[in-house]
Amino acid sequence: MNVRTVADMNRTIVQNLSSVPASIDLVAGVPRSGLLAATLVSLHLNLPLTDIEGLCEGRRFETGKRPLRGDSSSRMNADEPHVLVVDDCISKGTELAKVKERLANAGIAGRMTYLVVYAFPDRPEAADIVLEVVPRPMVFEWSFIHSAMLQHACVDIDGVLCVDPTAEEDDDGARYRTFLEAAQPLMVPTVFVGALVTARLEKYRPETEAWLAKHGVQYGQLLMMDYPTPEARQGKQAKFKAEAFRATGASVFVESDARLANEIAQLSGKPAIAFGTNELYKPSLIGRLRIRWQWLAANHGHTLWYRLFFRAPRKVFRSLFSLVRRRR
Repeated sequence: MNVRTVADMNRTIVQNLSSVPASIDLVAGVPRSGLLAATLVSLHLNLPLTDIEGLCEGRRFETGKRPLRGDSSSRMNADEPHVLVVDDCISKGTELAKVKERLANAGIAGRMTYLVVYAFPDRPEAADIVLEVVPRPMVFEWSFIHSAMLQHACVDIDGVLCVDPTAEEDDDGARYRTFLEAAQPLMVPTVFVGALVTARLEKYRPETEAWLAKHGVQYGQLLMMDYPTPEARQGKQAKFKAEAFRATGASVFVESDARLANEIAQLSGKPAIAFGTNELYKPSLIGRLRIRWQWLAANHGHTLWYRLFFRAPRKVFRSLFSLVRRRR
């Protein structure tokens, strides 16, 4: 899995500014994610900015007090400006094809150069300029909470979908129930989530389900810790979430806490993303081997032990004995 943050995007743009033609008069962003990339390009090159709608209507965004590079105002209003159309990523190229068709139908005169920050290896030629080719699967900080990948993900609740409770609110009583009912939303996904995995106690399922329904969160499973008190749950969160991660068959875990995200990755043998820092934690080789051994022991218990400690040594002994006999 390849994760790209806003900082990564900005770094890629800065390192590849030389690939942008010097003759560009105007930068146009493809809504909505493309506007983020287009804004960064226009700021670094000090060029006027607009979106596709503005480009078709002949208008641009306000630039503030800072003067633009050269005589950008007159260049933008030229009969045939050189426009850099920017998007964050290209997958199959269908969205960029729609943009090209729209601009052609609008009868905009001038030269169009199409730039994307990221492209997949199978379609790097769909744009004129590609700043970085990244293999699938790819996760973007600015859009993953609304992407189809959540269908195959486990997602934490507190610290991701809503704020964490304060120390005063987390009293395992009336204040906590009030928090659960009125928790401030953070990143409410607009797509179906495979599984919600939370350290909240099972006894708070009604309040949790009511909050999710209130905010329109669609999900397949809601997995909660079945302990009587927070004290009984203490220190078991990572193990619980890792086991739930493995049981659901999800491909990635989105966790609010970076330390827990790393523990989940090591215990589950699968990647976890720390929400907020957007760090991707991957299991170590030893962790993956341990997970594989546990699976083999659970599914081939007696047969596995028999092969390792009886059949395998006997086969080695027989092979060595046969080799000695042939040499005699």
